[in-house]
Amino acid sequence: MASEHPRYPDVHYLLGCVELELGCTADALESLAQALELHPDFHAARVELARALDAAGQLAMAQEQIQAVLLKDPSNPAALRLQARWTPGRRPQGSQMPLDREPERGER
Repeated sequence: MASEHPRYPDVHYLLGCVELELGCTADALESLAQALELHPDFHAARVELARALDAAGQLAMAQEQIQAVLLKDPSNPAALRLQARWTPGRRPQGSQMPLDREPERGER
């Protein structure tokens, strides 16, 4: 499919997402890099590239990709979630994650 539509970054992005989910990290890196080559401001592709880099053991490079997204879009929810996952004790800005609480009477 990507070879039939080589100039569509969305095709490379979707292929990269599938490859990453299947555990084909090297292929995912290549597809997502191609999507970004065609459209450098494709934030979703950059976030997925960061996930692929993380899966490949390249955490510093993954964090650089997330910082590039947050530099242009500081409230990008996917980038904030990934950044929070890498930062112990930090929650994404604007997140509504529930705090630990005691169960109410009758709750378990």
